Amino acid sequence: MNAARINISGVLVSVNPKKIEQVKKTFEEMDGVEIHLQTDDGQLIVTVEEEHGGEIMLAVHRTEGVIAANLVYHNFELFRDIDPNSDEKKQSGMMI
Repeated sequence: MNAARINISGVLVSVNPKKIEQVKKTFEEMDGVEIHLQTDDGQLIVTVEEEHGGEIMLAVHRTEGVIAANLVYHNFELFRDIDPNSDEKKQSGMMI
């Protein structure tokens, strides 16, 4: 039986307002990162989906222009017997 554990994290990212566009572009190029909201004072609400422990979260935190990245929500989903190339995976939004 194949099982994949997908970590889903909600993150409040504080960004230097002068670098917000650069940070957004960097995040948009990262697999597993999705921007949901931007405030006028340089805050981003993002979700991070990753299979293993925190590499993407660390990359978010280390992005030039990021002042702080605070985890505000975490959950994980366990997917069993899903072929990584199947339509089921694509529909579920899994990032493997």
